Amino acid sequence: MDGANVNLLFLKKLIAKLDDDPAKPLPVDVGTCSLHFIHNAFKTAFKEWDIMQKENMEPDTVVSMCQVHEGVVMAGGLDKVTISDKMLTYANGFRMKYRHSLLEKQSASSKELKEKSEREEEIATLTATIAQLKKDADHLEKNANKFAEEKMSLSLLAQSNALRKGCKEKRSEADKAQQKLDSLKKD
Repeated sequence: MDGANVNLLFLKKLIAKLDDDPAKPLPVDVGTCSLHFIHNAFKTAFKEWDIMQKENMEPDTVVSMCQVHEGVVMAGGLDKVTISDKMLTYANGFRMKYRHSLLEKQSASSKELKEKSEREEEIATLTATIAQLKKDADHLEKNANKFAEEKMSLSLLAQSNALRKGCKEKRSEADKAQQKLDSLKKD
């Protein structure tokens, strides 16, 4: 194989083969790797077609298509249907409704993404808050134990109790934040 020049090699061999018979037309040279662009264009088109098919199979749409089909058959075929200004007005109105529904779908999906992003940000904030509260509580508890182990003076004992109270409050805050975090993760 010729690596990146596979298309060129194939084209040269094809032209050489077809050059033998002057009655056969020669292929058009569209450059290298154009197949990728064409493949991607078709892939995108089929993806859009699949979405349109699903949307067009809703009950109201199917009924409307059947009515249009019956109208064309009754007129004697598509080439015998006369297109009036009233018909064009109706078609334009439906096109505007369709565009409006597409815009609503886009805004709904962007709203969902925004809500998800906000929830993830809140989860990250809560996680950081919980970690900081636990760290603070451990620090307060360590200091409280340190004061309690030192000389048995009432002032150090009072400071130790105050630190223990602060530690208890920090742990309570951390537990509340953890419950909120758990409820967010469930949603």
